[in-house]
Amino acid sequence: MSEGNDLKLYCNLMSEIKRRDQVIRSLLQGTTTTLYPMTNIESIYLQIRKILELIALGSMVANKKEYSKQHAKFQNHYNAKFILNDLKNINPDFYPKPIKETKSDQPGIASQWQEYDGRALSKDDFVKLYKRCGSLMHSQNPYGKNKNISFYKSNIEISLQKIEGLLNSHTVQLLSGNLYLIHMKEKGHDQVRGYIFKKVANTIK
Repeated sequence: MSEGNDLKLYCNLMSEIKRRDQVIRSLLQGTTTTLYPMTNIESIYLQIRKILELIALGSMVANKKEYSKQHAKFQNHYNAKFILNDLKNINPDFYPKPIKETKSDQPGIASQWQEYDGRALSKDDFVKLYKRCGSLMHSQNPYGKNKNISFYKSNIEISLQKIEGLLNSHTVQLLSGNLYLIHMKEKGHDQVRGYIFKKVANTIK
């Protein structure tokens, strides 16, 4: 499969993230409800967990060629933590890189990229949040320690802000040297847009 087709798959995963974010916002605003506060929070964290899995699967898609060489049954992989650990060994720069785009003063160049300096989900944040989501996916043992629901609730908005900061405008480094530029939305367009930037051959000798 070509990088162009892989990019389409990647954008489809990012679009699903946006839909799941809409579900979370609806639950937070009370537009949608599961009838009980506890199940609302559990449902929100289920969506966050799936968003994290989609981020990991997106990184797998971007590195599919090498990933599939090491994992014959890669089509069955879904555990975000394991996928990230594997990708780290294949492509150390696999993780999405959030950027800030500003208008360029150079002729023929629309924008220039700068390092994003806001809140963004780091790899360490990812692992911690994935674990936190998992802890709500099981019924509580009546003899165990009560879960601090206020803690989970208070961290939802922060987690969403970090995910948005990571993905809103980001690049994905490919092993080929090429680069994906991903916009979760653009002016006048709500759809996810993706672009491939080709590596320029070094002709200096």
